[in-house]
Amino acid sequence: MCGAEKFGGFTLHYSRTMSSCIVCKKTGNCRPVFDKGITGLSEVSKQRRDIIHEDISKQLADNFPIVVHEKCRKDYTCKSNIIKVLKEMDAEFH
Repeated sequence: MCGAEKFGGFTLHYSRTMSSCIVCKKTGNCRPVFDKGITGLSEVSKQRRDIIHEDISKQLADNFPIVVHEKCRKDYTCKSNIIKVLKEMDAEFH
């Protein structure tokens, strides 16, 4: 299934079957992420010490759009959630 969405005068065409949420990897009700959002997700990924920033780079290199569920984006980028994840990681290593 293909889709097209209008954003600020631009129409984004993409294949929904190839696009899954960059955070949870599930499909359905995802929204496209543009430059500022991509940069933000990549920076948070590096802070969290996970590989989502690598997944973003791969998808961009393959010309796949970056999409995310709104709830996934909010939970993933929430400062208190980032701190919690880092504390849990530090506890595992000590």
